[in-house]
Amino acid sequence: MAELVIPEKFAVLPFYEDTRIEDQYEWKDDDYFHYPFLAEILWHNRKLTVPPWDLPLRYVPQVHAAWDEEAEIIESFFSKRDRKAARPYMIKHTANLLSAISWMNRQEVPAATPPLLKTKMDGIGKVPMNLGERVTFIVQSPDHYLSFNQLKGLFIESKKQFAMVKITERQNNTE
Repeated sequence: MAELVIPEKFAVLPFYEDTRIEDQYEWKDDDYFHYPFLAEILWHNRKLTVPPWDLPLRYVPQVHAAWDEEAEIIESFFSKRDRKAARPYMIKHTANLLSAISWMNRQEVPAATPPLLKTKMDGIGKVPMNLGERVTFIVQSPDHYLSFNQLKGLFIESKKQFAMVKITERQNNTE
């Protein structure tokens, strides 16, 4: 069984308990958003030829689509007071949000540990207001309904910022 090494900055709770995951050999684009930070893990393991942050127009819409598909599922878990069922979805989509925001700024995800999230994420260019503080709260309490509301708001804000990124990218490509 082949394994992928999870970079130290991602091998932290709540995202991963171990430093390795099973390698499926044939990863597809939509697989990247079912596991926290998978695209970057694949890049660090030399399974991708182009880093995802070099292709924001390709990958960020996929992150947003994955959220749109599952946000109602998460909300239904919380409405049933089933925090345990909501937790893995919240963790996955928190990682996806961090990836999308980093990639739309053409950067790697800088950190996944709560102490570093606030300082590293707030240092990136185009980010939702108080991103570091809000994401730190979500990571520390991913199974709380208030965290879901924060994550939902961050996705709305990141989609608006990505619209601006798309305009800028297209203008730069036509010049």
